[in-house]
Amino acid sequence: MTTPAAKGRRLQQHAKEKLEARSETEIKRAICERLNLEPGVFVVPMNVGAVSAEYKGKTRYVKFAFPGMADIIGWRILHLNHDVPCWLALELKKPGQVPGVLVGFVVNAQPRYLTVKGKALTRAEQQRTFLAKVRDAGGIAAVVTTVAEALEAVRTL
Repeated sequence: MTTPAAKGRRLQQHAKEKLEARSETEIKRAICERLNLEPGVFVVPMNVGAVSAEYKGKTRYVKFAFPGMADIIGWRILHLNHDVPCWLALELKKPGQVPGVLVGFVVNAQPRYLTVKGKALTRAEQQRTFLAKVRDAGGIAAVVTTVAEALEAVRTL
């Protein structure tokens, strides 16, 4: 029979193994799996983009979310006089690939970030604006590159 502690260790090991994968999608999945094990935390991965498809002979253009939306969104329940949900938005970047414009939101910021120009900078500025709005509304907003950084960001309040 598996004990809850053994199950927790197995899930943590699984999340750690997924983190070591190179794909940002796999890192996002590992972060979501681990954060959803935290009491009072619920997160979902977000996809931003668009697709065109044909339906009944017409081409339709469908957008997902909006430019600047964080990669992971959700909430953390704060236990004050009563339970209060706190908005949570995490922007996921691969280590060493964080544009300088986002440095103010990085957990454990270190001088290892890129400077980008053009379209990438515009996207980073949109992401920074979204994260700033979440923070201004009293939420948790951060740029993370690992499961550990995501956990630290969620545990800040």
